[in-house]
Amino acid sequence: MYTREHVVELLKPLETDYYGRYEFNDLQKLILEDRRLRMNYWTSKITHKPIEKFKNPNLLNINEKVDRNDIKNPYFTLSRILPISLHMEKTKVISTDGTYDKLHFDFKSKYLMSQQDQIVERQIGKDFHRVAGIENAHDNTLA
Repeated sequence: MYTREHVVELLKPLETDYYGRYEFNDLQKLILEDRRLRMNYWTSKITHKPIEKFKNPNLLNINEKVDRNDIKNPYFTLSRILPISLHMEKTKVISTDGTYDKLHFDFKSKYLMSQQDQIVERQIGKDFHRVAGIENAHDNTLA
């Protein structure tokens, strides 16, 4: 099922007229092409074959004169092999959490090496309280 974000991403390369409307034929070609990709993906999952084995019929005959990215072209095809939902998930930009390191260390203050080692040991002790050290490896109370 297409979500709003999927439809926006899918329609991004299409041109609109003055009033912001799309041509029906262009929409139909684009959606049918994405449905073909979706069918190939599910066929690959059901048959346990890689998605690369399912070739795009429009890409079998290579002709440099044909622009396959032009929606008006009868040989139009999408350049990706995954359906829009999986393509967006794989190309999603993941932002790093800037506050994560501040929870563990205060990088603005200057620590001596021994102080930094103590902070690391304390944090590891909080996170992994059941991990046995080398010095008490023969203790049976630890998991």
